[in-house]
Amino acid sequence: MNTAPPDYASCSLRELYQVLNHIDKDRVPDTYVALVEEIESREPRDVRELLDCWRNLNRAEHPQFAEKLAAQIHALEST
Repeated sequence: MNTAPPDYASCSLRELYQVLNHIDKDRVPDTYVALVEEIESREPRDVRELLDCWRNLNRAEHPQFAEKLAAQIHALEST
């Protein structure tokens, strides 16, 4: 059974990171790719939003996303 990936457009950035914690990228690779593309397409509104994502992200499971969030947080705090 091959189904279309969910439409993540209505999800908040925080919700996207919560989904990331629970998705099995090997079992549903198309859904994982759609999720990652949606996360990467988002521009954070402010540092609070990024800190909320940071708190919700399983950083041990997703170090590449943790690194990106840390850089975004640092950039926003520096402005």
